[in-house]
Amino acid sequence: MAILFQLIGRLIKWTAIAIIYLTPVLGVWLASSLAAYNNRSTSLAVLAGVLLFPILPML
Repeated sequence: MAILFQLIGRLIKWTAIAIIYLTPVLGVWLASSLAAYNNRSTSLAVLAGVLLFPILPML
């Protein structure tokens, strides 16, 4: 039973880590895709994604 609880704990941990890191990545991907679809520059979407996730929260 303890092994099952450890396995469930690891699954929850890795799921949380995946959600934390994939959410901004998917947001930048969606924003740049919409910009490209509308024939706009994708650099602003990528710059915003880089600034909003790893850089500004650390400041």
